[in-house]
Amino acid sequence: MKSIYQAYTRDINGKMHYFVKKFNCYPEFKDLPPVMMAMGMHKDFLKACELADVEDDYTVQSLMEELNLTKVSGKIIPIQNVQPGRIQKVPSIFGLPQQLWSKLKWAHI
Repeated sequence: MKSIYQAYTRDINGKMHYFVKKFNCYPEFKDLPPVMMAMGMHKDFLKACELADVEDDYTVQSLMEELNLTKVSGKIIPIQNVQPGRIQKVPSIFGLPQQLWSKLKWAHI
């Protein structure tokens, strides 16, 4: 038995949906066509792969290359300049500085 995967996109109600299909082929039976075992459809490609029981990372990567998709590894957050007067200092517990608390902790050990 050999598994074959197929991925394609369709526009449904103005939104892109991904379709992933999993077929099983049986080469020992010559006249038997591939049998569809699972199918996934979702707006998120990775969710569609999960629904279609595609678990191998290499297979997911090859399907993504087939559809010209790239995997996003992180989110970029812009950092704004902070003005010195806008930094708020956190008040210490009971009005004692943090350094004093750390010295008291070491004194009791």
